[in-house]
Amino acid sequence: MMTCPPDEAFRRLLDQTSVSTDQSLIEHVGSCPTCGDRLQALAETDDATNVAIETLLARQDIAWPKTDGQASSGQASSGTLDLPATEFDTAPQARSKNRAHTRKSASSTQSDHAGGNREPESPGQRRRSDDPREDFGDYELLRQVGAGGMGIVYQARQKSADRMVAVKLIRPDQLAMLPADRREVWKERFRAEAKAAARLDHEHVVTIYEVGEVEGTLYYSMQFIEGRSLSQMVGESPIENRRVAELIAKVASAVDHAHGQGILHRDIKPQNILVREQPQTGAATGTTLAVGRDRPYVADFGLAKTLDEGGASSTHTGEVMGSPSFMSPEQAQDASRCTIASDVYSLGATLYFALTGRPPFRAASPLETLRQVIGEDPVPPRELNRAIEADLQTITLKALAKEPSKRYRTAEAFAADLECYLDGRPIKARPVSSTERFMRWCRRNPAVAGLTGGVAVLLVLVAVVSMLSAIQLQRLVNREREARQEAEEFFTVSLDVIHDMVTDYAGESLEHVPQMQQARRDLLNRALMLYTRLSKSRPSSPELLAAYARTRYRIAILHDLLGEVEQAKVAHRDAIELFDQLRKQTPDDPQLQLSWSRAHTMLGEALRKTEPVPARRHFDDALTAQRALREAFPDKAIYAREQSRTLNNLGLLLTETGDYPLAEDHLQIGIEILDELSRSKTLPATELSDVLADLARSQINLGVLLRRLPERAGEARQQYETALRTLRQSVDLEPDDRDHRFRLAVAEVDLGNFLLLNVPDEKQSARDHAGSAAKRFDRLTEDFPGIPIYLYEAANARNSLAGILAMMGESPASMTEFRRAESQLEQLQVEFPEFAQTEAKFHSLWGRVCGGIGFLHSQNGDWQSARDFVADAIDHQQAALQRQPKNPEFAAFLEQHRSFQVTVQNRLESN
Repeated sequence: MMTCPPDEAFRRLLDQTSVSTDQSLIEHVGSCPTCGDRLQALAETDDATNVAIETLLARQDIAWPKTDGQASSGQASSGTLDLPATEFDTAPQARSKNRAHTRKSASSTQSDHAGGNREPESPGQRRRSDDPREDFGDYELLRQVGAGGMGIVYQARQKSADRMVAVKLIRPDQLAMLPADRREVWKERFRAEAKAAARLDHEHVVTIYEVGEVEGTLYYSMQFIEGRSLSQMVGESPIENRRVAELIAKVASAVDHAHGQGILHRDIKPQNILVREQPQTGAATGTTLAVGRDRPYVADFGLAKTLDEGGASSTHTGEVMGSPSFMSPEQAQDASRCTIASDVYSLGATLYFALTGRPPFRAASPLETLRQVIGEDPVPPRELNRAIEADLQTITLKALAKEPSKRYRTAEAFAADLECYLDGRPIKARPVSSTERFMRWCRRNPAVAGLTGGVAVLLVLVAVVSMLSAIQLQRLVNREREARQEAEEFFTVSLDVIHDMVTDYAGESLEHVPQMQQARRDLLNRALMLYTRLSKSRPSSPELLAAYARTRYRIAILHDLLGEVEQAKVAHRDAIELFDQLRKQTPDDPQLQLSWSRAHTMLGEALRKTEPVPARRHFDDALTAQRALREAFPDKAIYAREQSRTLNNLGLLLTETGDYPLAEDHLQIGIEILDELSRSKTLPATELSDVLADLARSQINLGVLLRRLPERAGEARQQYETALRTLRQSVDLEPDDRDHRFRLAVAEVDLGNFLLLNVPDEKQSARDHAGSAAKRFDRLTEDFPGIPIYLYEAANARNSLAGILAMMGESPASMTEFRRAESQLEQLQVEFPEFAQTEAKFHSLWGRVCGGIGFLHSQNGDWQSARDFVADAIDHQQAALQRQPKNPEFAAFLEQHRSFQVTVQNRLESN
C-alpha cells in the first residue's frame, strides 16, 4: 500500500494548471480516509487554492444586513436588497474572519457587510468611517450593497446624469492573490459579464449604462433596483402559486431574450432575480394587492458566455462554475458543456425554490450537492408543499429533467407552459409516472453503483479538477451509451405493443362488441400509461422518433373517438411538433409527409367549430403537402383520399363561416377526385366501399351547402339522393361497417329535413326518410351502446320525425316521438356527461325538442305547459350559444323560441 503523501502532492492534485494526474495518488485518496480528510482540509485552508475552489464550486447566498448608520443616512431600509450577490462569492475562511467584524458598533462599521471579504483597497477601503460617500470617477459611491470574492457593488449617484445607479467594480486586492494567468482570466470574465449584460435590452433584465476603468479598477454601472431578491421574498413568507408562476414566466422571457442574443446566463438562481414589487390599492378595502404587478429583473451575468464561443472561451473543459443547488447536471460536470437547456434547468430549479422554499438539491457541502445534482432525482414539490398545484409540479419537473433533451427546448417554451397554467389552458408537459421514475433510476444506477471506494472519491474530485473530470466523465458517458441502447430497445418494443393494442381495439373484429366505449377507454388508459413512461425518454434516431410520433397521433385519434376534444388537440399538436422535427431531417419521405398532413387535418377538424381561423390554417397546410404527394405519386389511391378528406373538412368549415362559393369549389374538387377513384378497376371491395362512403359524405356536405341557397334547392335534393345511392352501394359492399351505416342514417335524416322544409307536398317522403333513419340509429345504438354520437343522432332523427308528424297534423304520434327524443337525451346526459357538457349541438337539440313539445301543448290549449317548455328551450339554446357564440344556426333557433315565448305569454295574459 502506498504511504501517505505530503501536502505538496495534494496541492499538485488540486492545481488547475496541472497537466498530468497521478492515478496511484487518486486511488490512495479513495482508500485512505485520513488522506481524504487532509485533502478536504487543505482545500479549505490553502489561501490561493481556496479562492479558486470556492469560485468554482460554491456561490453561497450572502445576506446584506444594514448598520444603524446606514439606515439613518436616508438610504434604502434594511428590508431592501438592491442587487444580488455578485458572481464571485467570498471564501469560507474570509467569511469566518468577518463574523467578528459584524459585532462592531454601528459607528465603527459603516463599510462592513455580512459575509464580507477583507476590506478592498479600492474605494470602499479608503472611505472614512464618518463619511460613507466617496467619488469614483463620474460616480459618488453612497453605500455598499453587495460583495463577493472578486467583485463589490455600490449604490451610487452618477453625477453627469444625476441619477441613482448601481456600480460594480472588480477588487484589485483579491486579484493580487491569484497567479498571473488566473488574474487575467478573472479580469476577462468581468469584462465579459459587462459586455454580455450590455447586449441585452429587455424589460426584465437589469440595464447596463456604462463600462469603464478608473485608476486601473474595472467597473460598470447599471440600473438601480429598489426591491428584494426572490430568495428574500421566499424566505420572508410563502408565495402563492399563481404569483410564482407569473414571476418566473417573466424571468423566463428575459432569459429567452438573452438566448436570442446568443448569451447563456449560467447562474440563474433566486438571488440573481430582483423583484420590484408594485402593489396596487383596492378601491373598496384599501388593501394592497401585489399579484400580477411584480416586476422581476434578471441580474448578474458574471458567468455568462456567448453561444458561439469557441476556443477563446475563458471556461475550460471540465471546469465547474455556477451555484451547485441551481446548476444543471451537465454544468455540474463541465461548465463548457452548458447550452440553452442548462439555463432552462436553472429556471426550473428557481421555480422549485419559489414553490417549496428550498432548492431541488442541498447538502452539507457543495461537493455533496453536486453529487446529488448529477445522480439523484429531486423530491416532487407537492411532497414538500401540498398547496402546489399538479400542473406547476409537472412544469417544474420537466424543466429539471436530467437529460437536456427531455427539458423544455427553450426558455420561451417554459414560459409558454407557465402562461397556459395561468390561463387555465392545458399545459404541454406531462407528469412523470412512478414507473418512469423507477426506469430512469434503473438506467442510471449501474453507473452509480459502480462508483465505490476510490472511484467515489474521484467523482468528488472531478467537480474540482478539470483533467480528472474529463477522464472519469468519459467513462460514465460510455456506460450511459450502453444503457441508452438498452433503453431504445425497450422503447421500440413498447411502441410495438401500443400499436398492436390500438390496431386490435380499432379493428373491425371488435366493432360490434357491446360497451365498446368502455373497451376503448381501457385501451386509451393503457396506451397513455405506456406513452407517459416513454415520453420522457424521447429516442434520438429518426426511425424511432417517427414511430413515437405516429403513436402519439394514434392516441390523439382515440381521444377524438371518445369525444375528448381538448386532449385530442394537445396530442395532435405534440404529434405535429414531432413530425416537424422529422421532416427537417428527411424532407423527401412520403410516409412522413402523409403523417404530418393527417395530423394537421385532424387538428383542423378538432378546431373547426370553436376556432375556425387556426383550423383553416391547419387544413391549408395539410392540402399543400397532399397536393405535392398526389403530383409525385398519381397512382397511389391513399394520397387522393387524404386530399379529398381535407377538402371536405375545409368545405364544411367554409360553409359554416358563410364563404359559400369557396366552400363549393373545395367540395366539388373533392367529389371529382373520389368519383374518379371509385371507377378504378384495381381497388379491392373493402377499399372501394370506403371510397364510396367518402364520396357520399362530400356529396351530402355539398347538399348541406346548396340547401342554404334557396334558388338551388333542386341541386341540393339531387346531391342528397345521389349520396343515398352511393352510400347504399358502400353498405352493400361492407354490410357490417358501422361507419357506413352511420353515414347512411345521417343522410336519410338530412334528406327528410330538406324535403320537409324546401319541397312542397313531400311530407310523406320526408316522414319515410326520417323514420327509416331513426330505426337505423336505434339499431346502431343497440349494437354499440357505448358510442355517444349514435345516441345523439338517434334523438336528432326522432326530433325530425316528430316535427314532420306535427306538420302533418298527427299530434299524438308527434308527442310520442318528441318524448322518445327527450328520453334519449336524458340517457345521453347520464351515461356520457362529458359529451353532454361540452357539445354545443347537444344543448341545441334539447332546446329544439323542448320547443317542439311546447308547441304541441299550445296546440292542445295547455298554454301553461307550453310556457314552461319554451323557457327550457331558451335555456338550452343559450347554453349552446355559450359554447359556440358565433353559430348562426343556434342564434336562429333561440330567436324562434323567444318569438314563440312572446306568443305564449300574450295568450296567457289574455286569458
